[in-house]
Amino acid sequence: MNQDQKGMLISSSPIMMWFAPAVPLTLPETK
Repeated sequence: MNQDQKGMLISSSPIMMWFAPAVPLTLPETK
């Protein structure tokens, strides 16, 4: 997951901000 994709994910989903460190582990579907 690129930082750009992570930034878009976090900006589009404020809640993901809290799970940022676990994003790659909890969101296997976002690949």
